[in-house]
Amino acid sequence: MPIATSASRFFTSECHPAIVTDDESSSPYILEPIGVLCFSTHPSPRMQHQRLIFLIMAVGFCSEALVILSRETYLVIKNHRYSPVCSITVRNVDSFDFEAGSGPIEKFRGAFIPARRNERHRLELNHWATKCPVTMDLHFSDGNIATFTINMKYAVDDSVKRFSCNAPFVMNHTKMGNTLIVTAEL
Repeated sequence: MPIATSASRFFTSECHPAIVTDDESSSPYILEPIGVLCFSTHPSPRMQHQRLIFLIMAVGFCSEALVILSRETYLVIKNHRYSPVCSITVRNVDSFDFEAGSGPIEKFRGAFIPARRNERHRLELNHWATKCPVTMDLHFSDGNIATFTINMKYAVDDSVKRFSCNAPFVMNHTKMGNTLIVTAEL
C-alpha cells in the first residue's frame, strides 16, 4: 500500500513548509503549513509506522526539493581591458539570499580574470529572498580598482533592477534571460 503523501491526506503545523511527494509521480513539492500532522483515518499502529516512513522519505527528498526552491541565475564578469583582474573582493552579501555553496562569495572571491576574458558562474538564489545585492571590487594589475553593486534578483525579476559602479573607466551591465553581465570596458 503506498504511503499517504498527498496534500488531502495530511497537514503540518511546523513553522516551515513540508516537503512532500505526489503518490503517482514521486516528484517533490512544497505544502504550506496549515495544521497538525494527521491522516484522514483514525491512527492505528500501522498508520503510525507509515507516518514515520513518510517523515524519513520527506528528508530524503529534501535535497531535490531545494533545487526547485532556488532560482538558477548566472553572473558573468567580462574583462575587455588589456589589464587582468588580479583578484576579486566580494562583500555586502546576505548568506540567506543564496543557496549554500552557490553564492558569489564562494564562486568569485579571489578569482583571476585574464585580460580580454570573462568569468561566469551559476548563482542559486534562495526562493524566498527579496533582495540580493552583491558588491564586488575588481583589482586590476595596473593598480585600478573598479567597484560595482548589482542586485542578482534582477536576473529573475525585472522590477528590482539595480546597478551602480565606481571605476576609472566605463563599466556596463546587461541582462540576457537569467544571466547578468557586467563588463569592464577599455
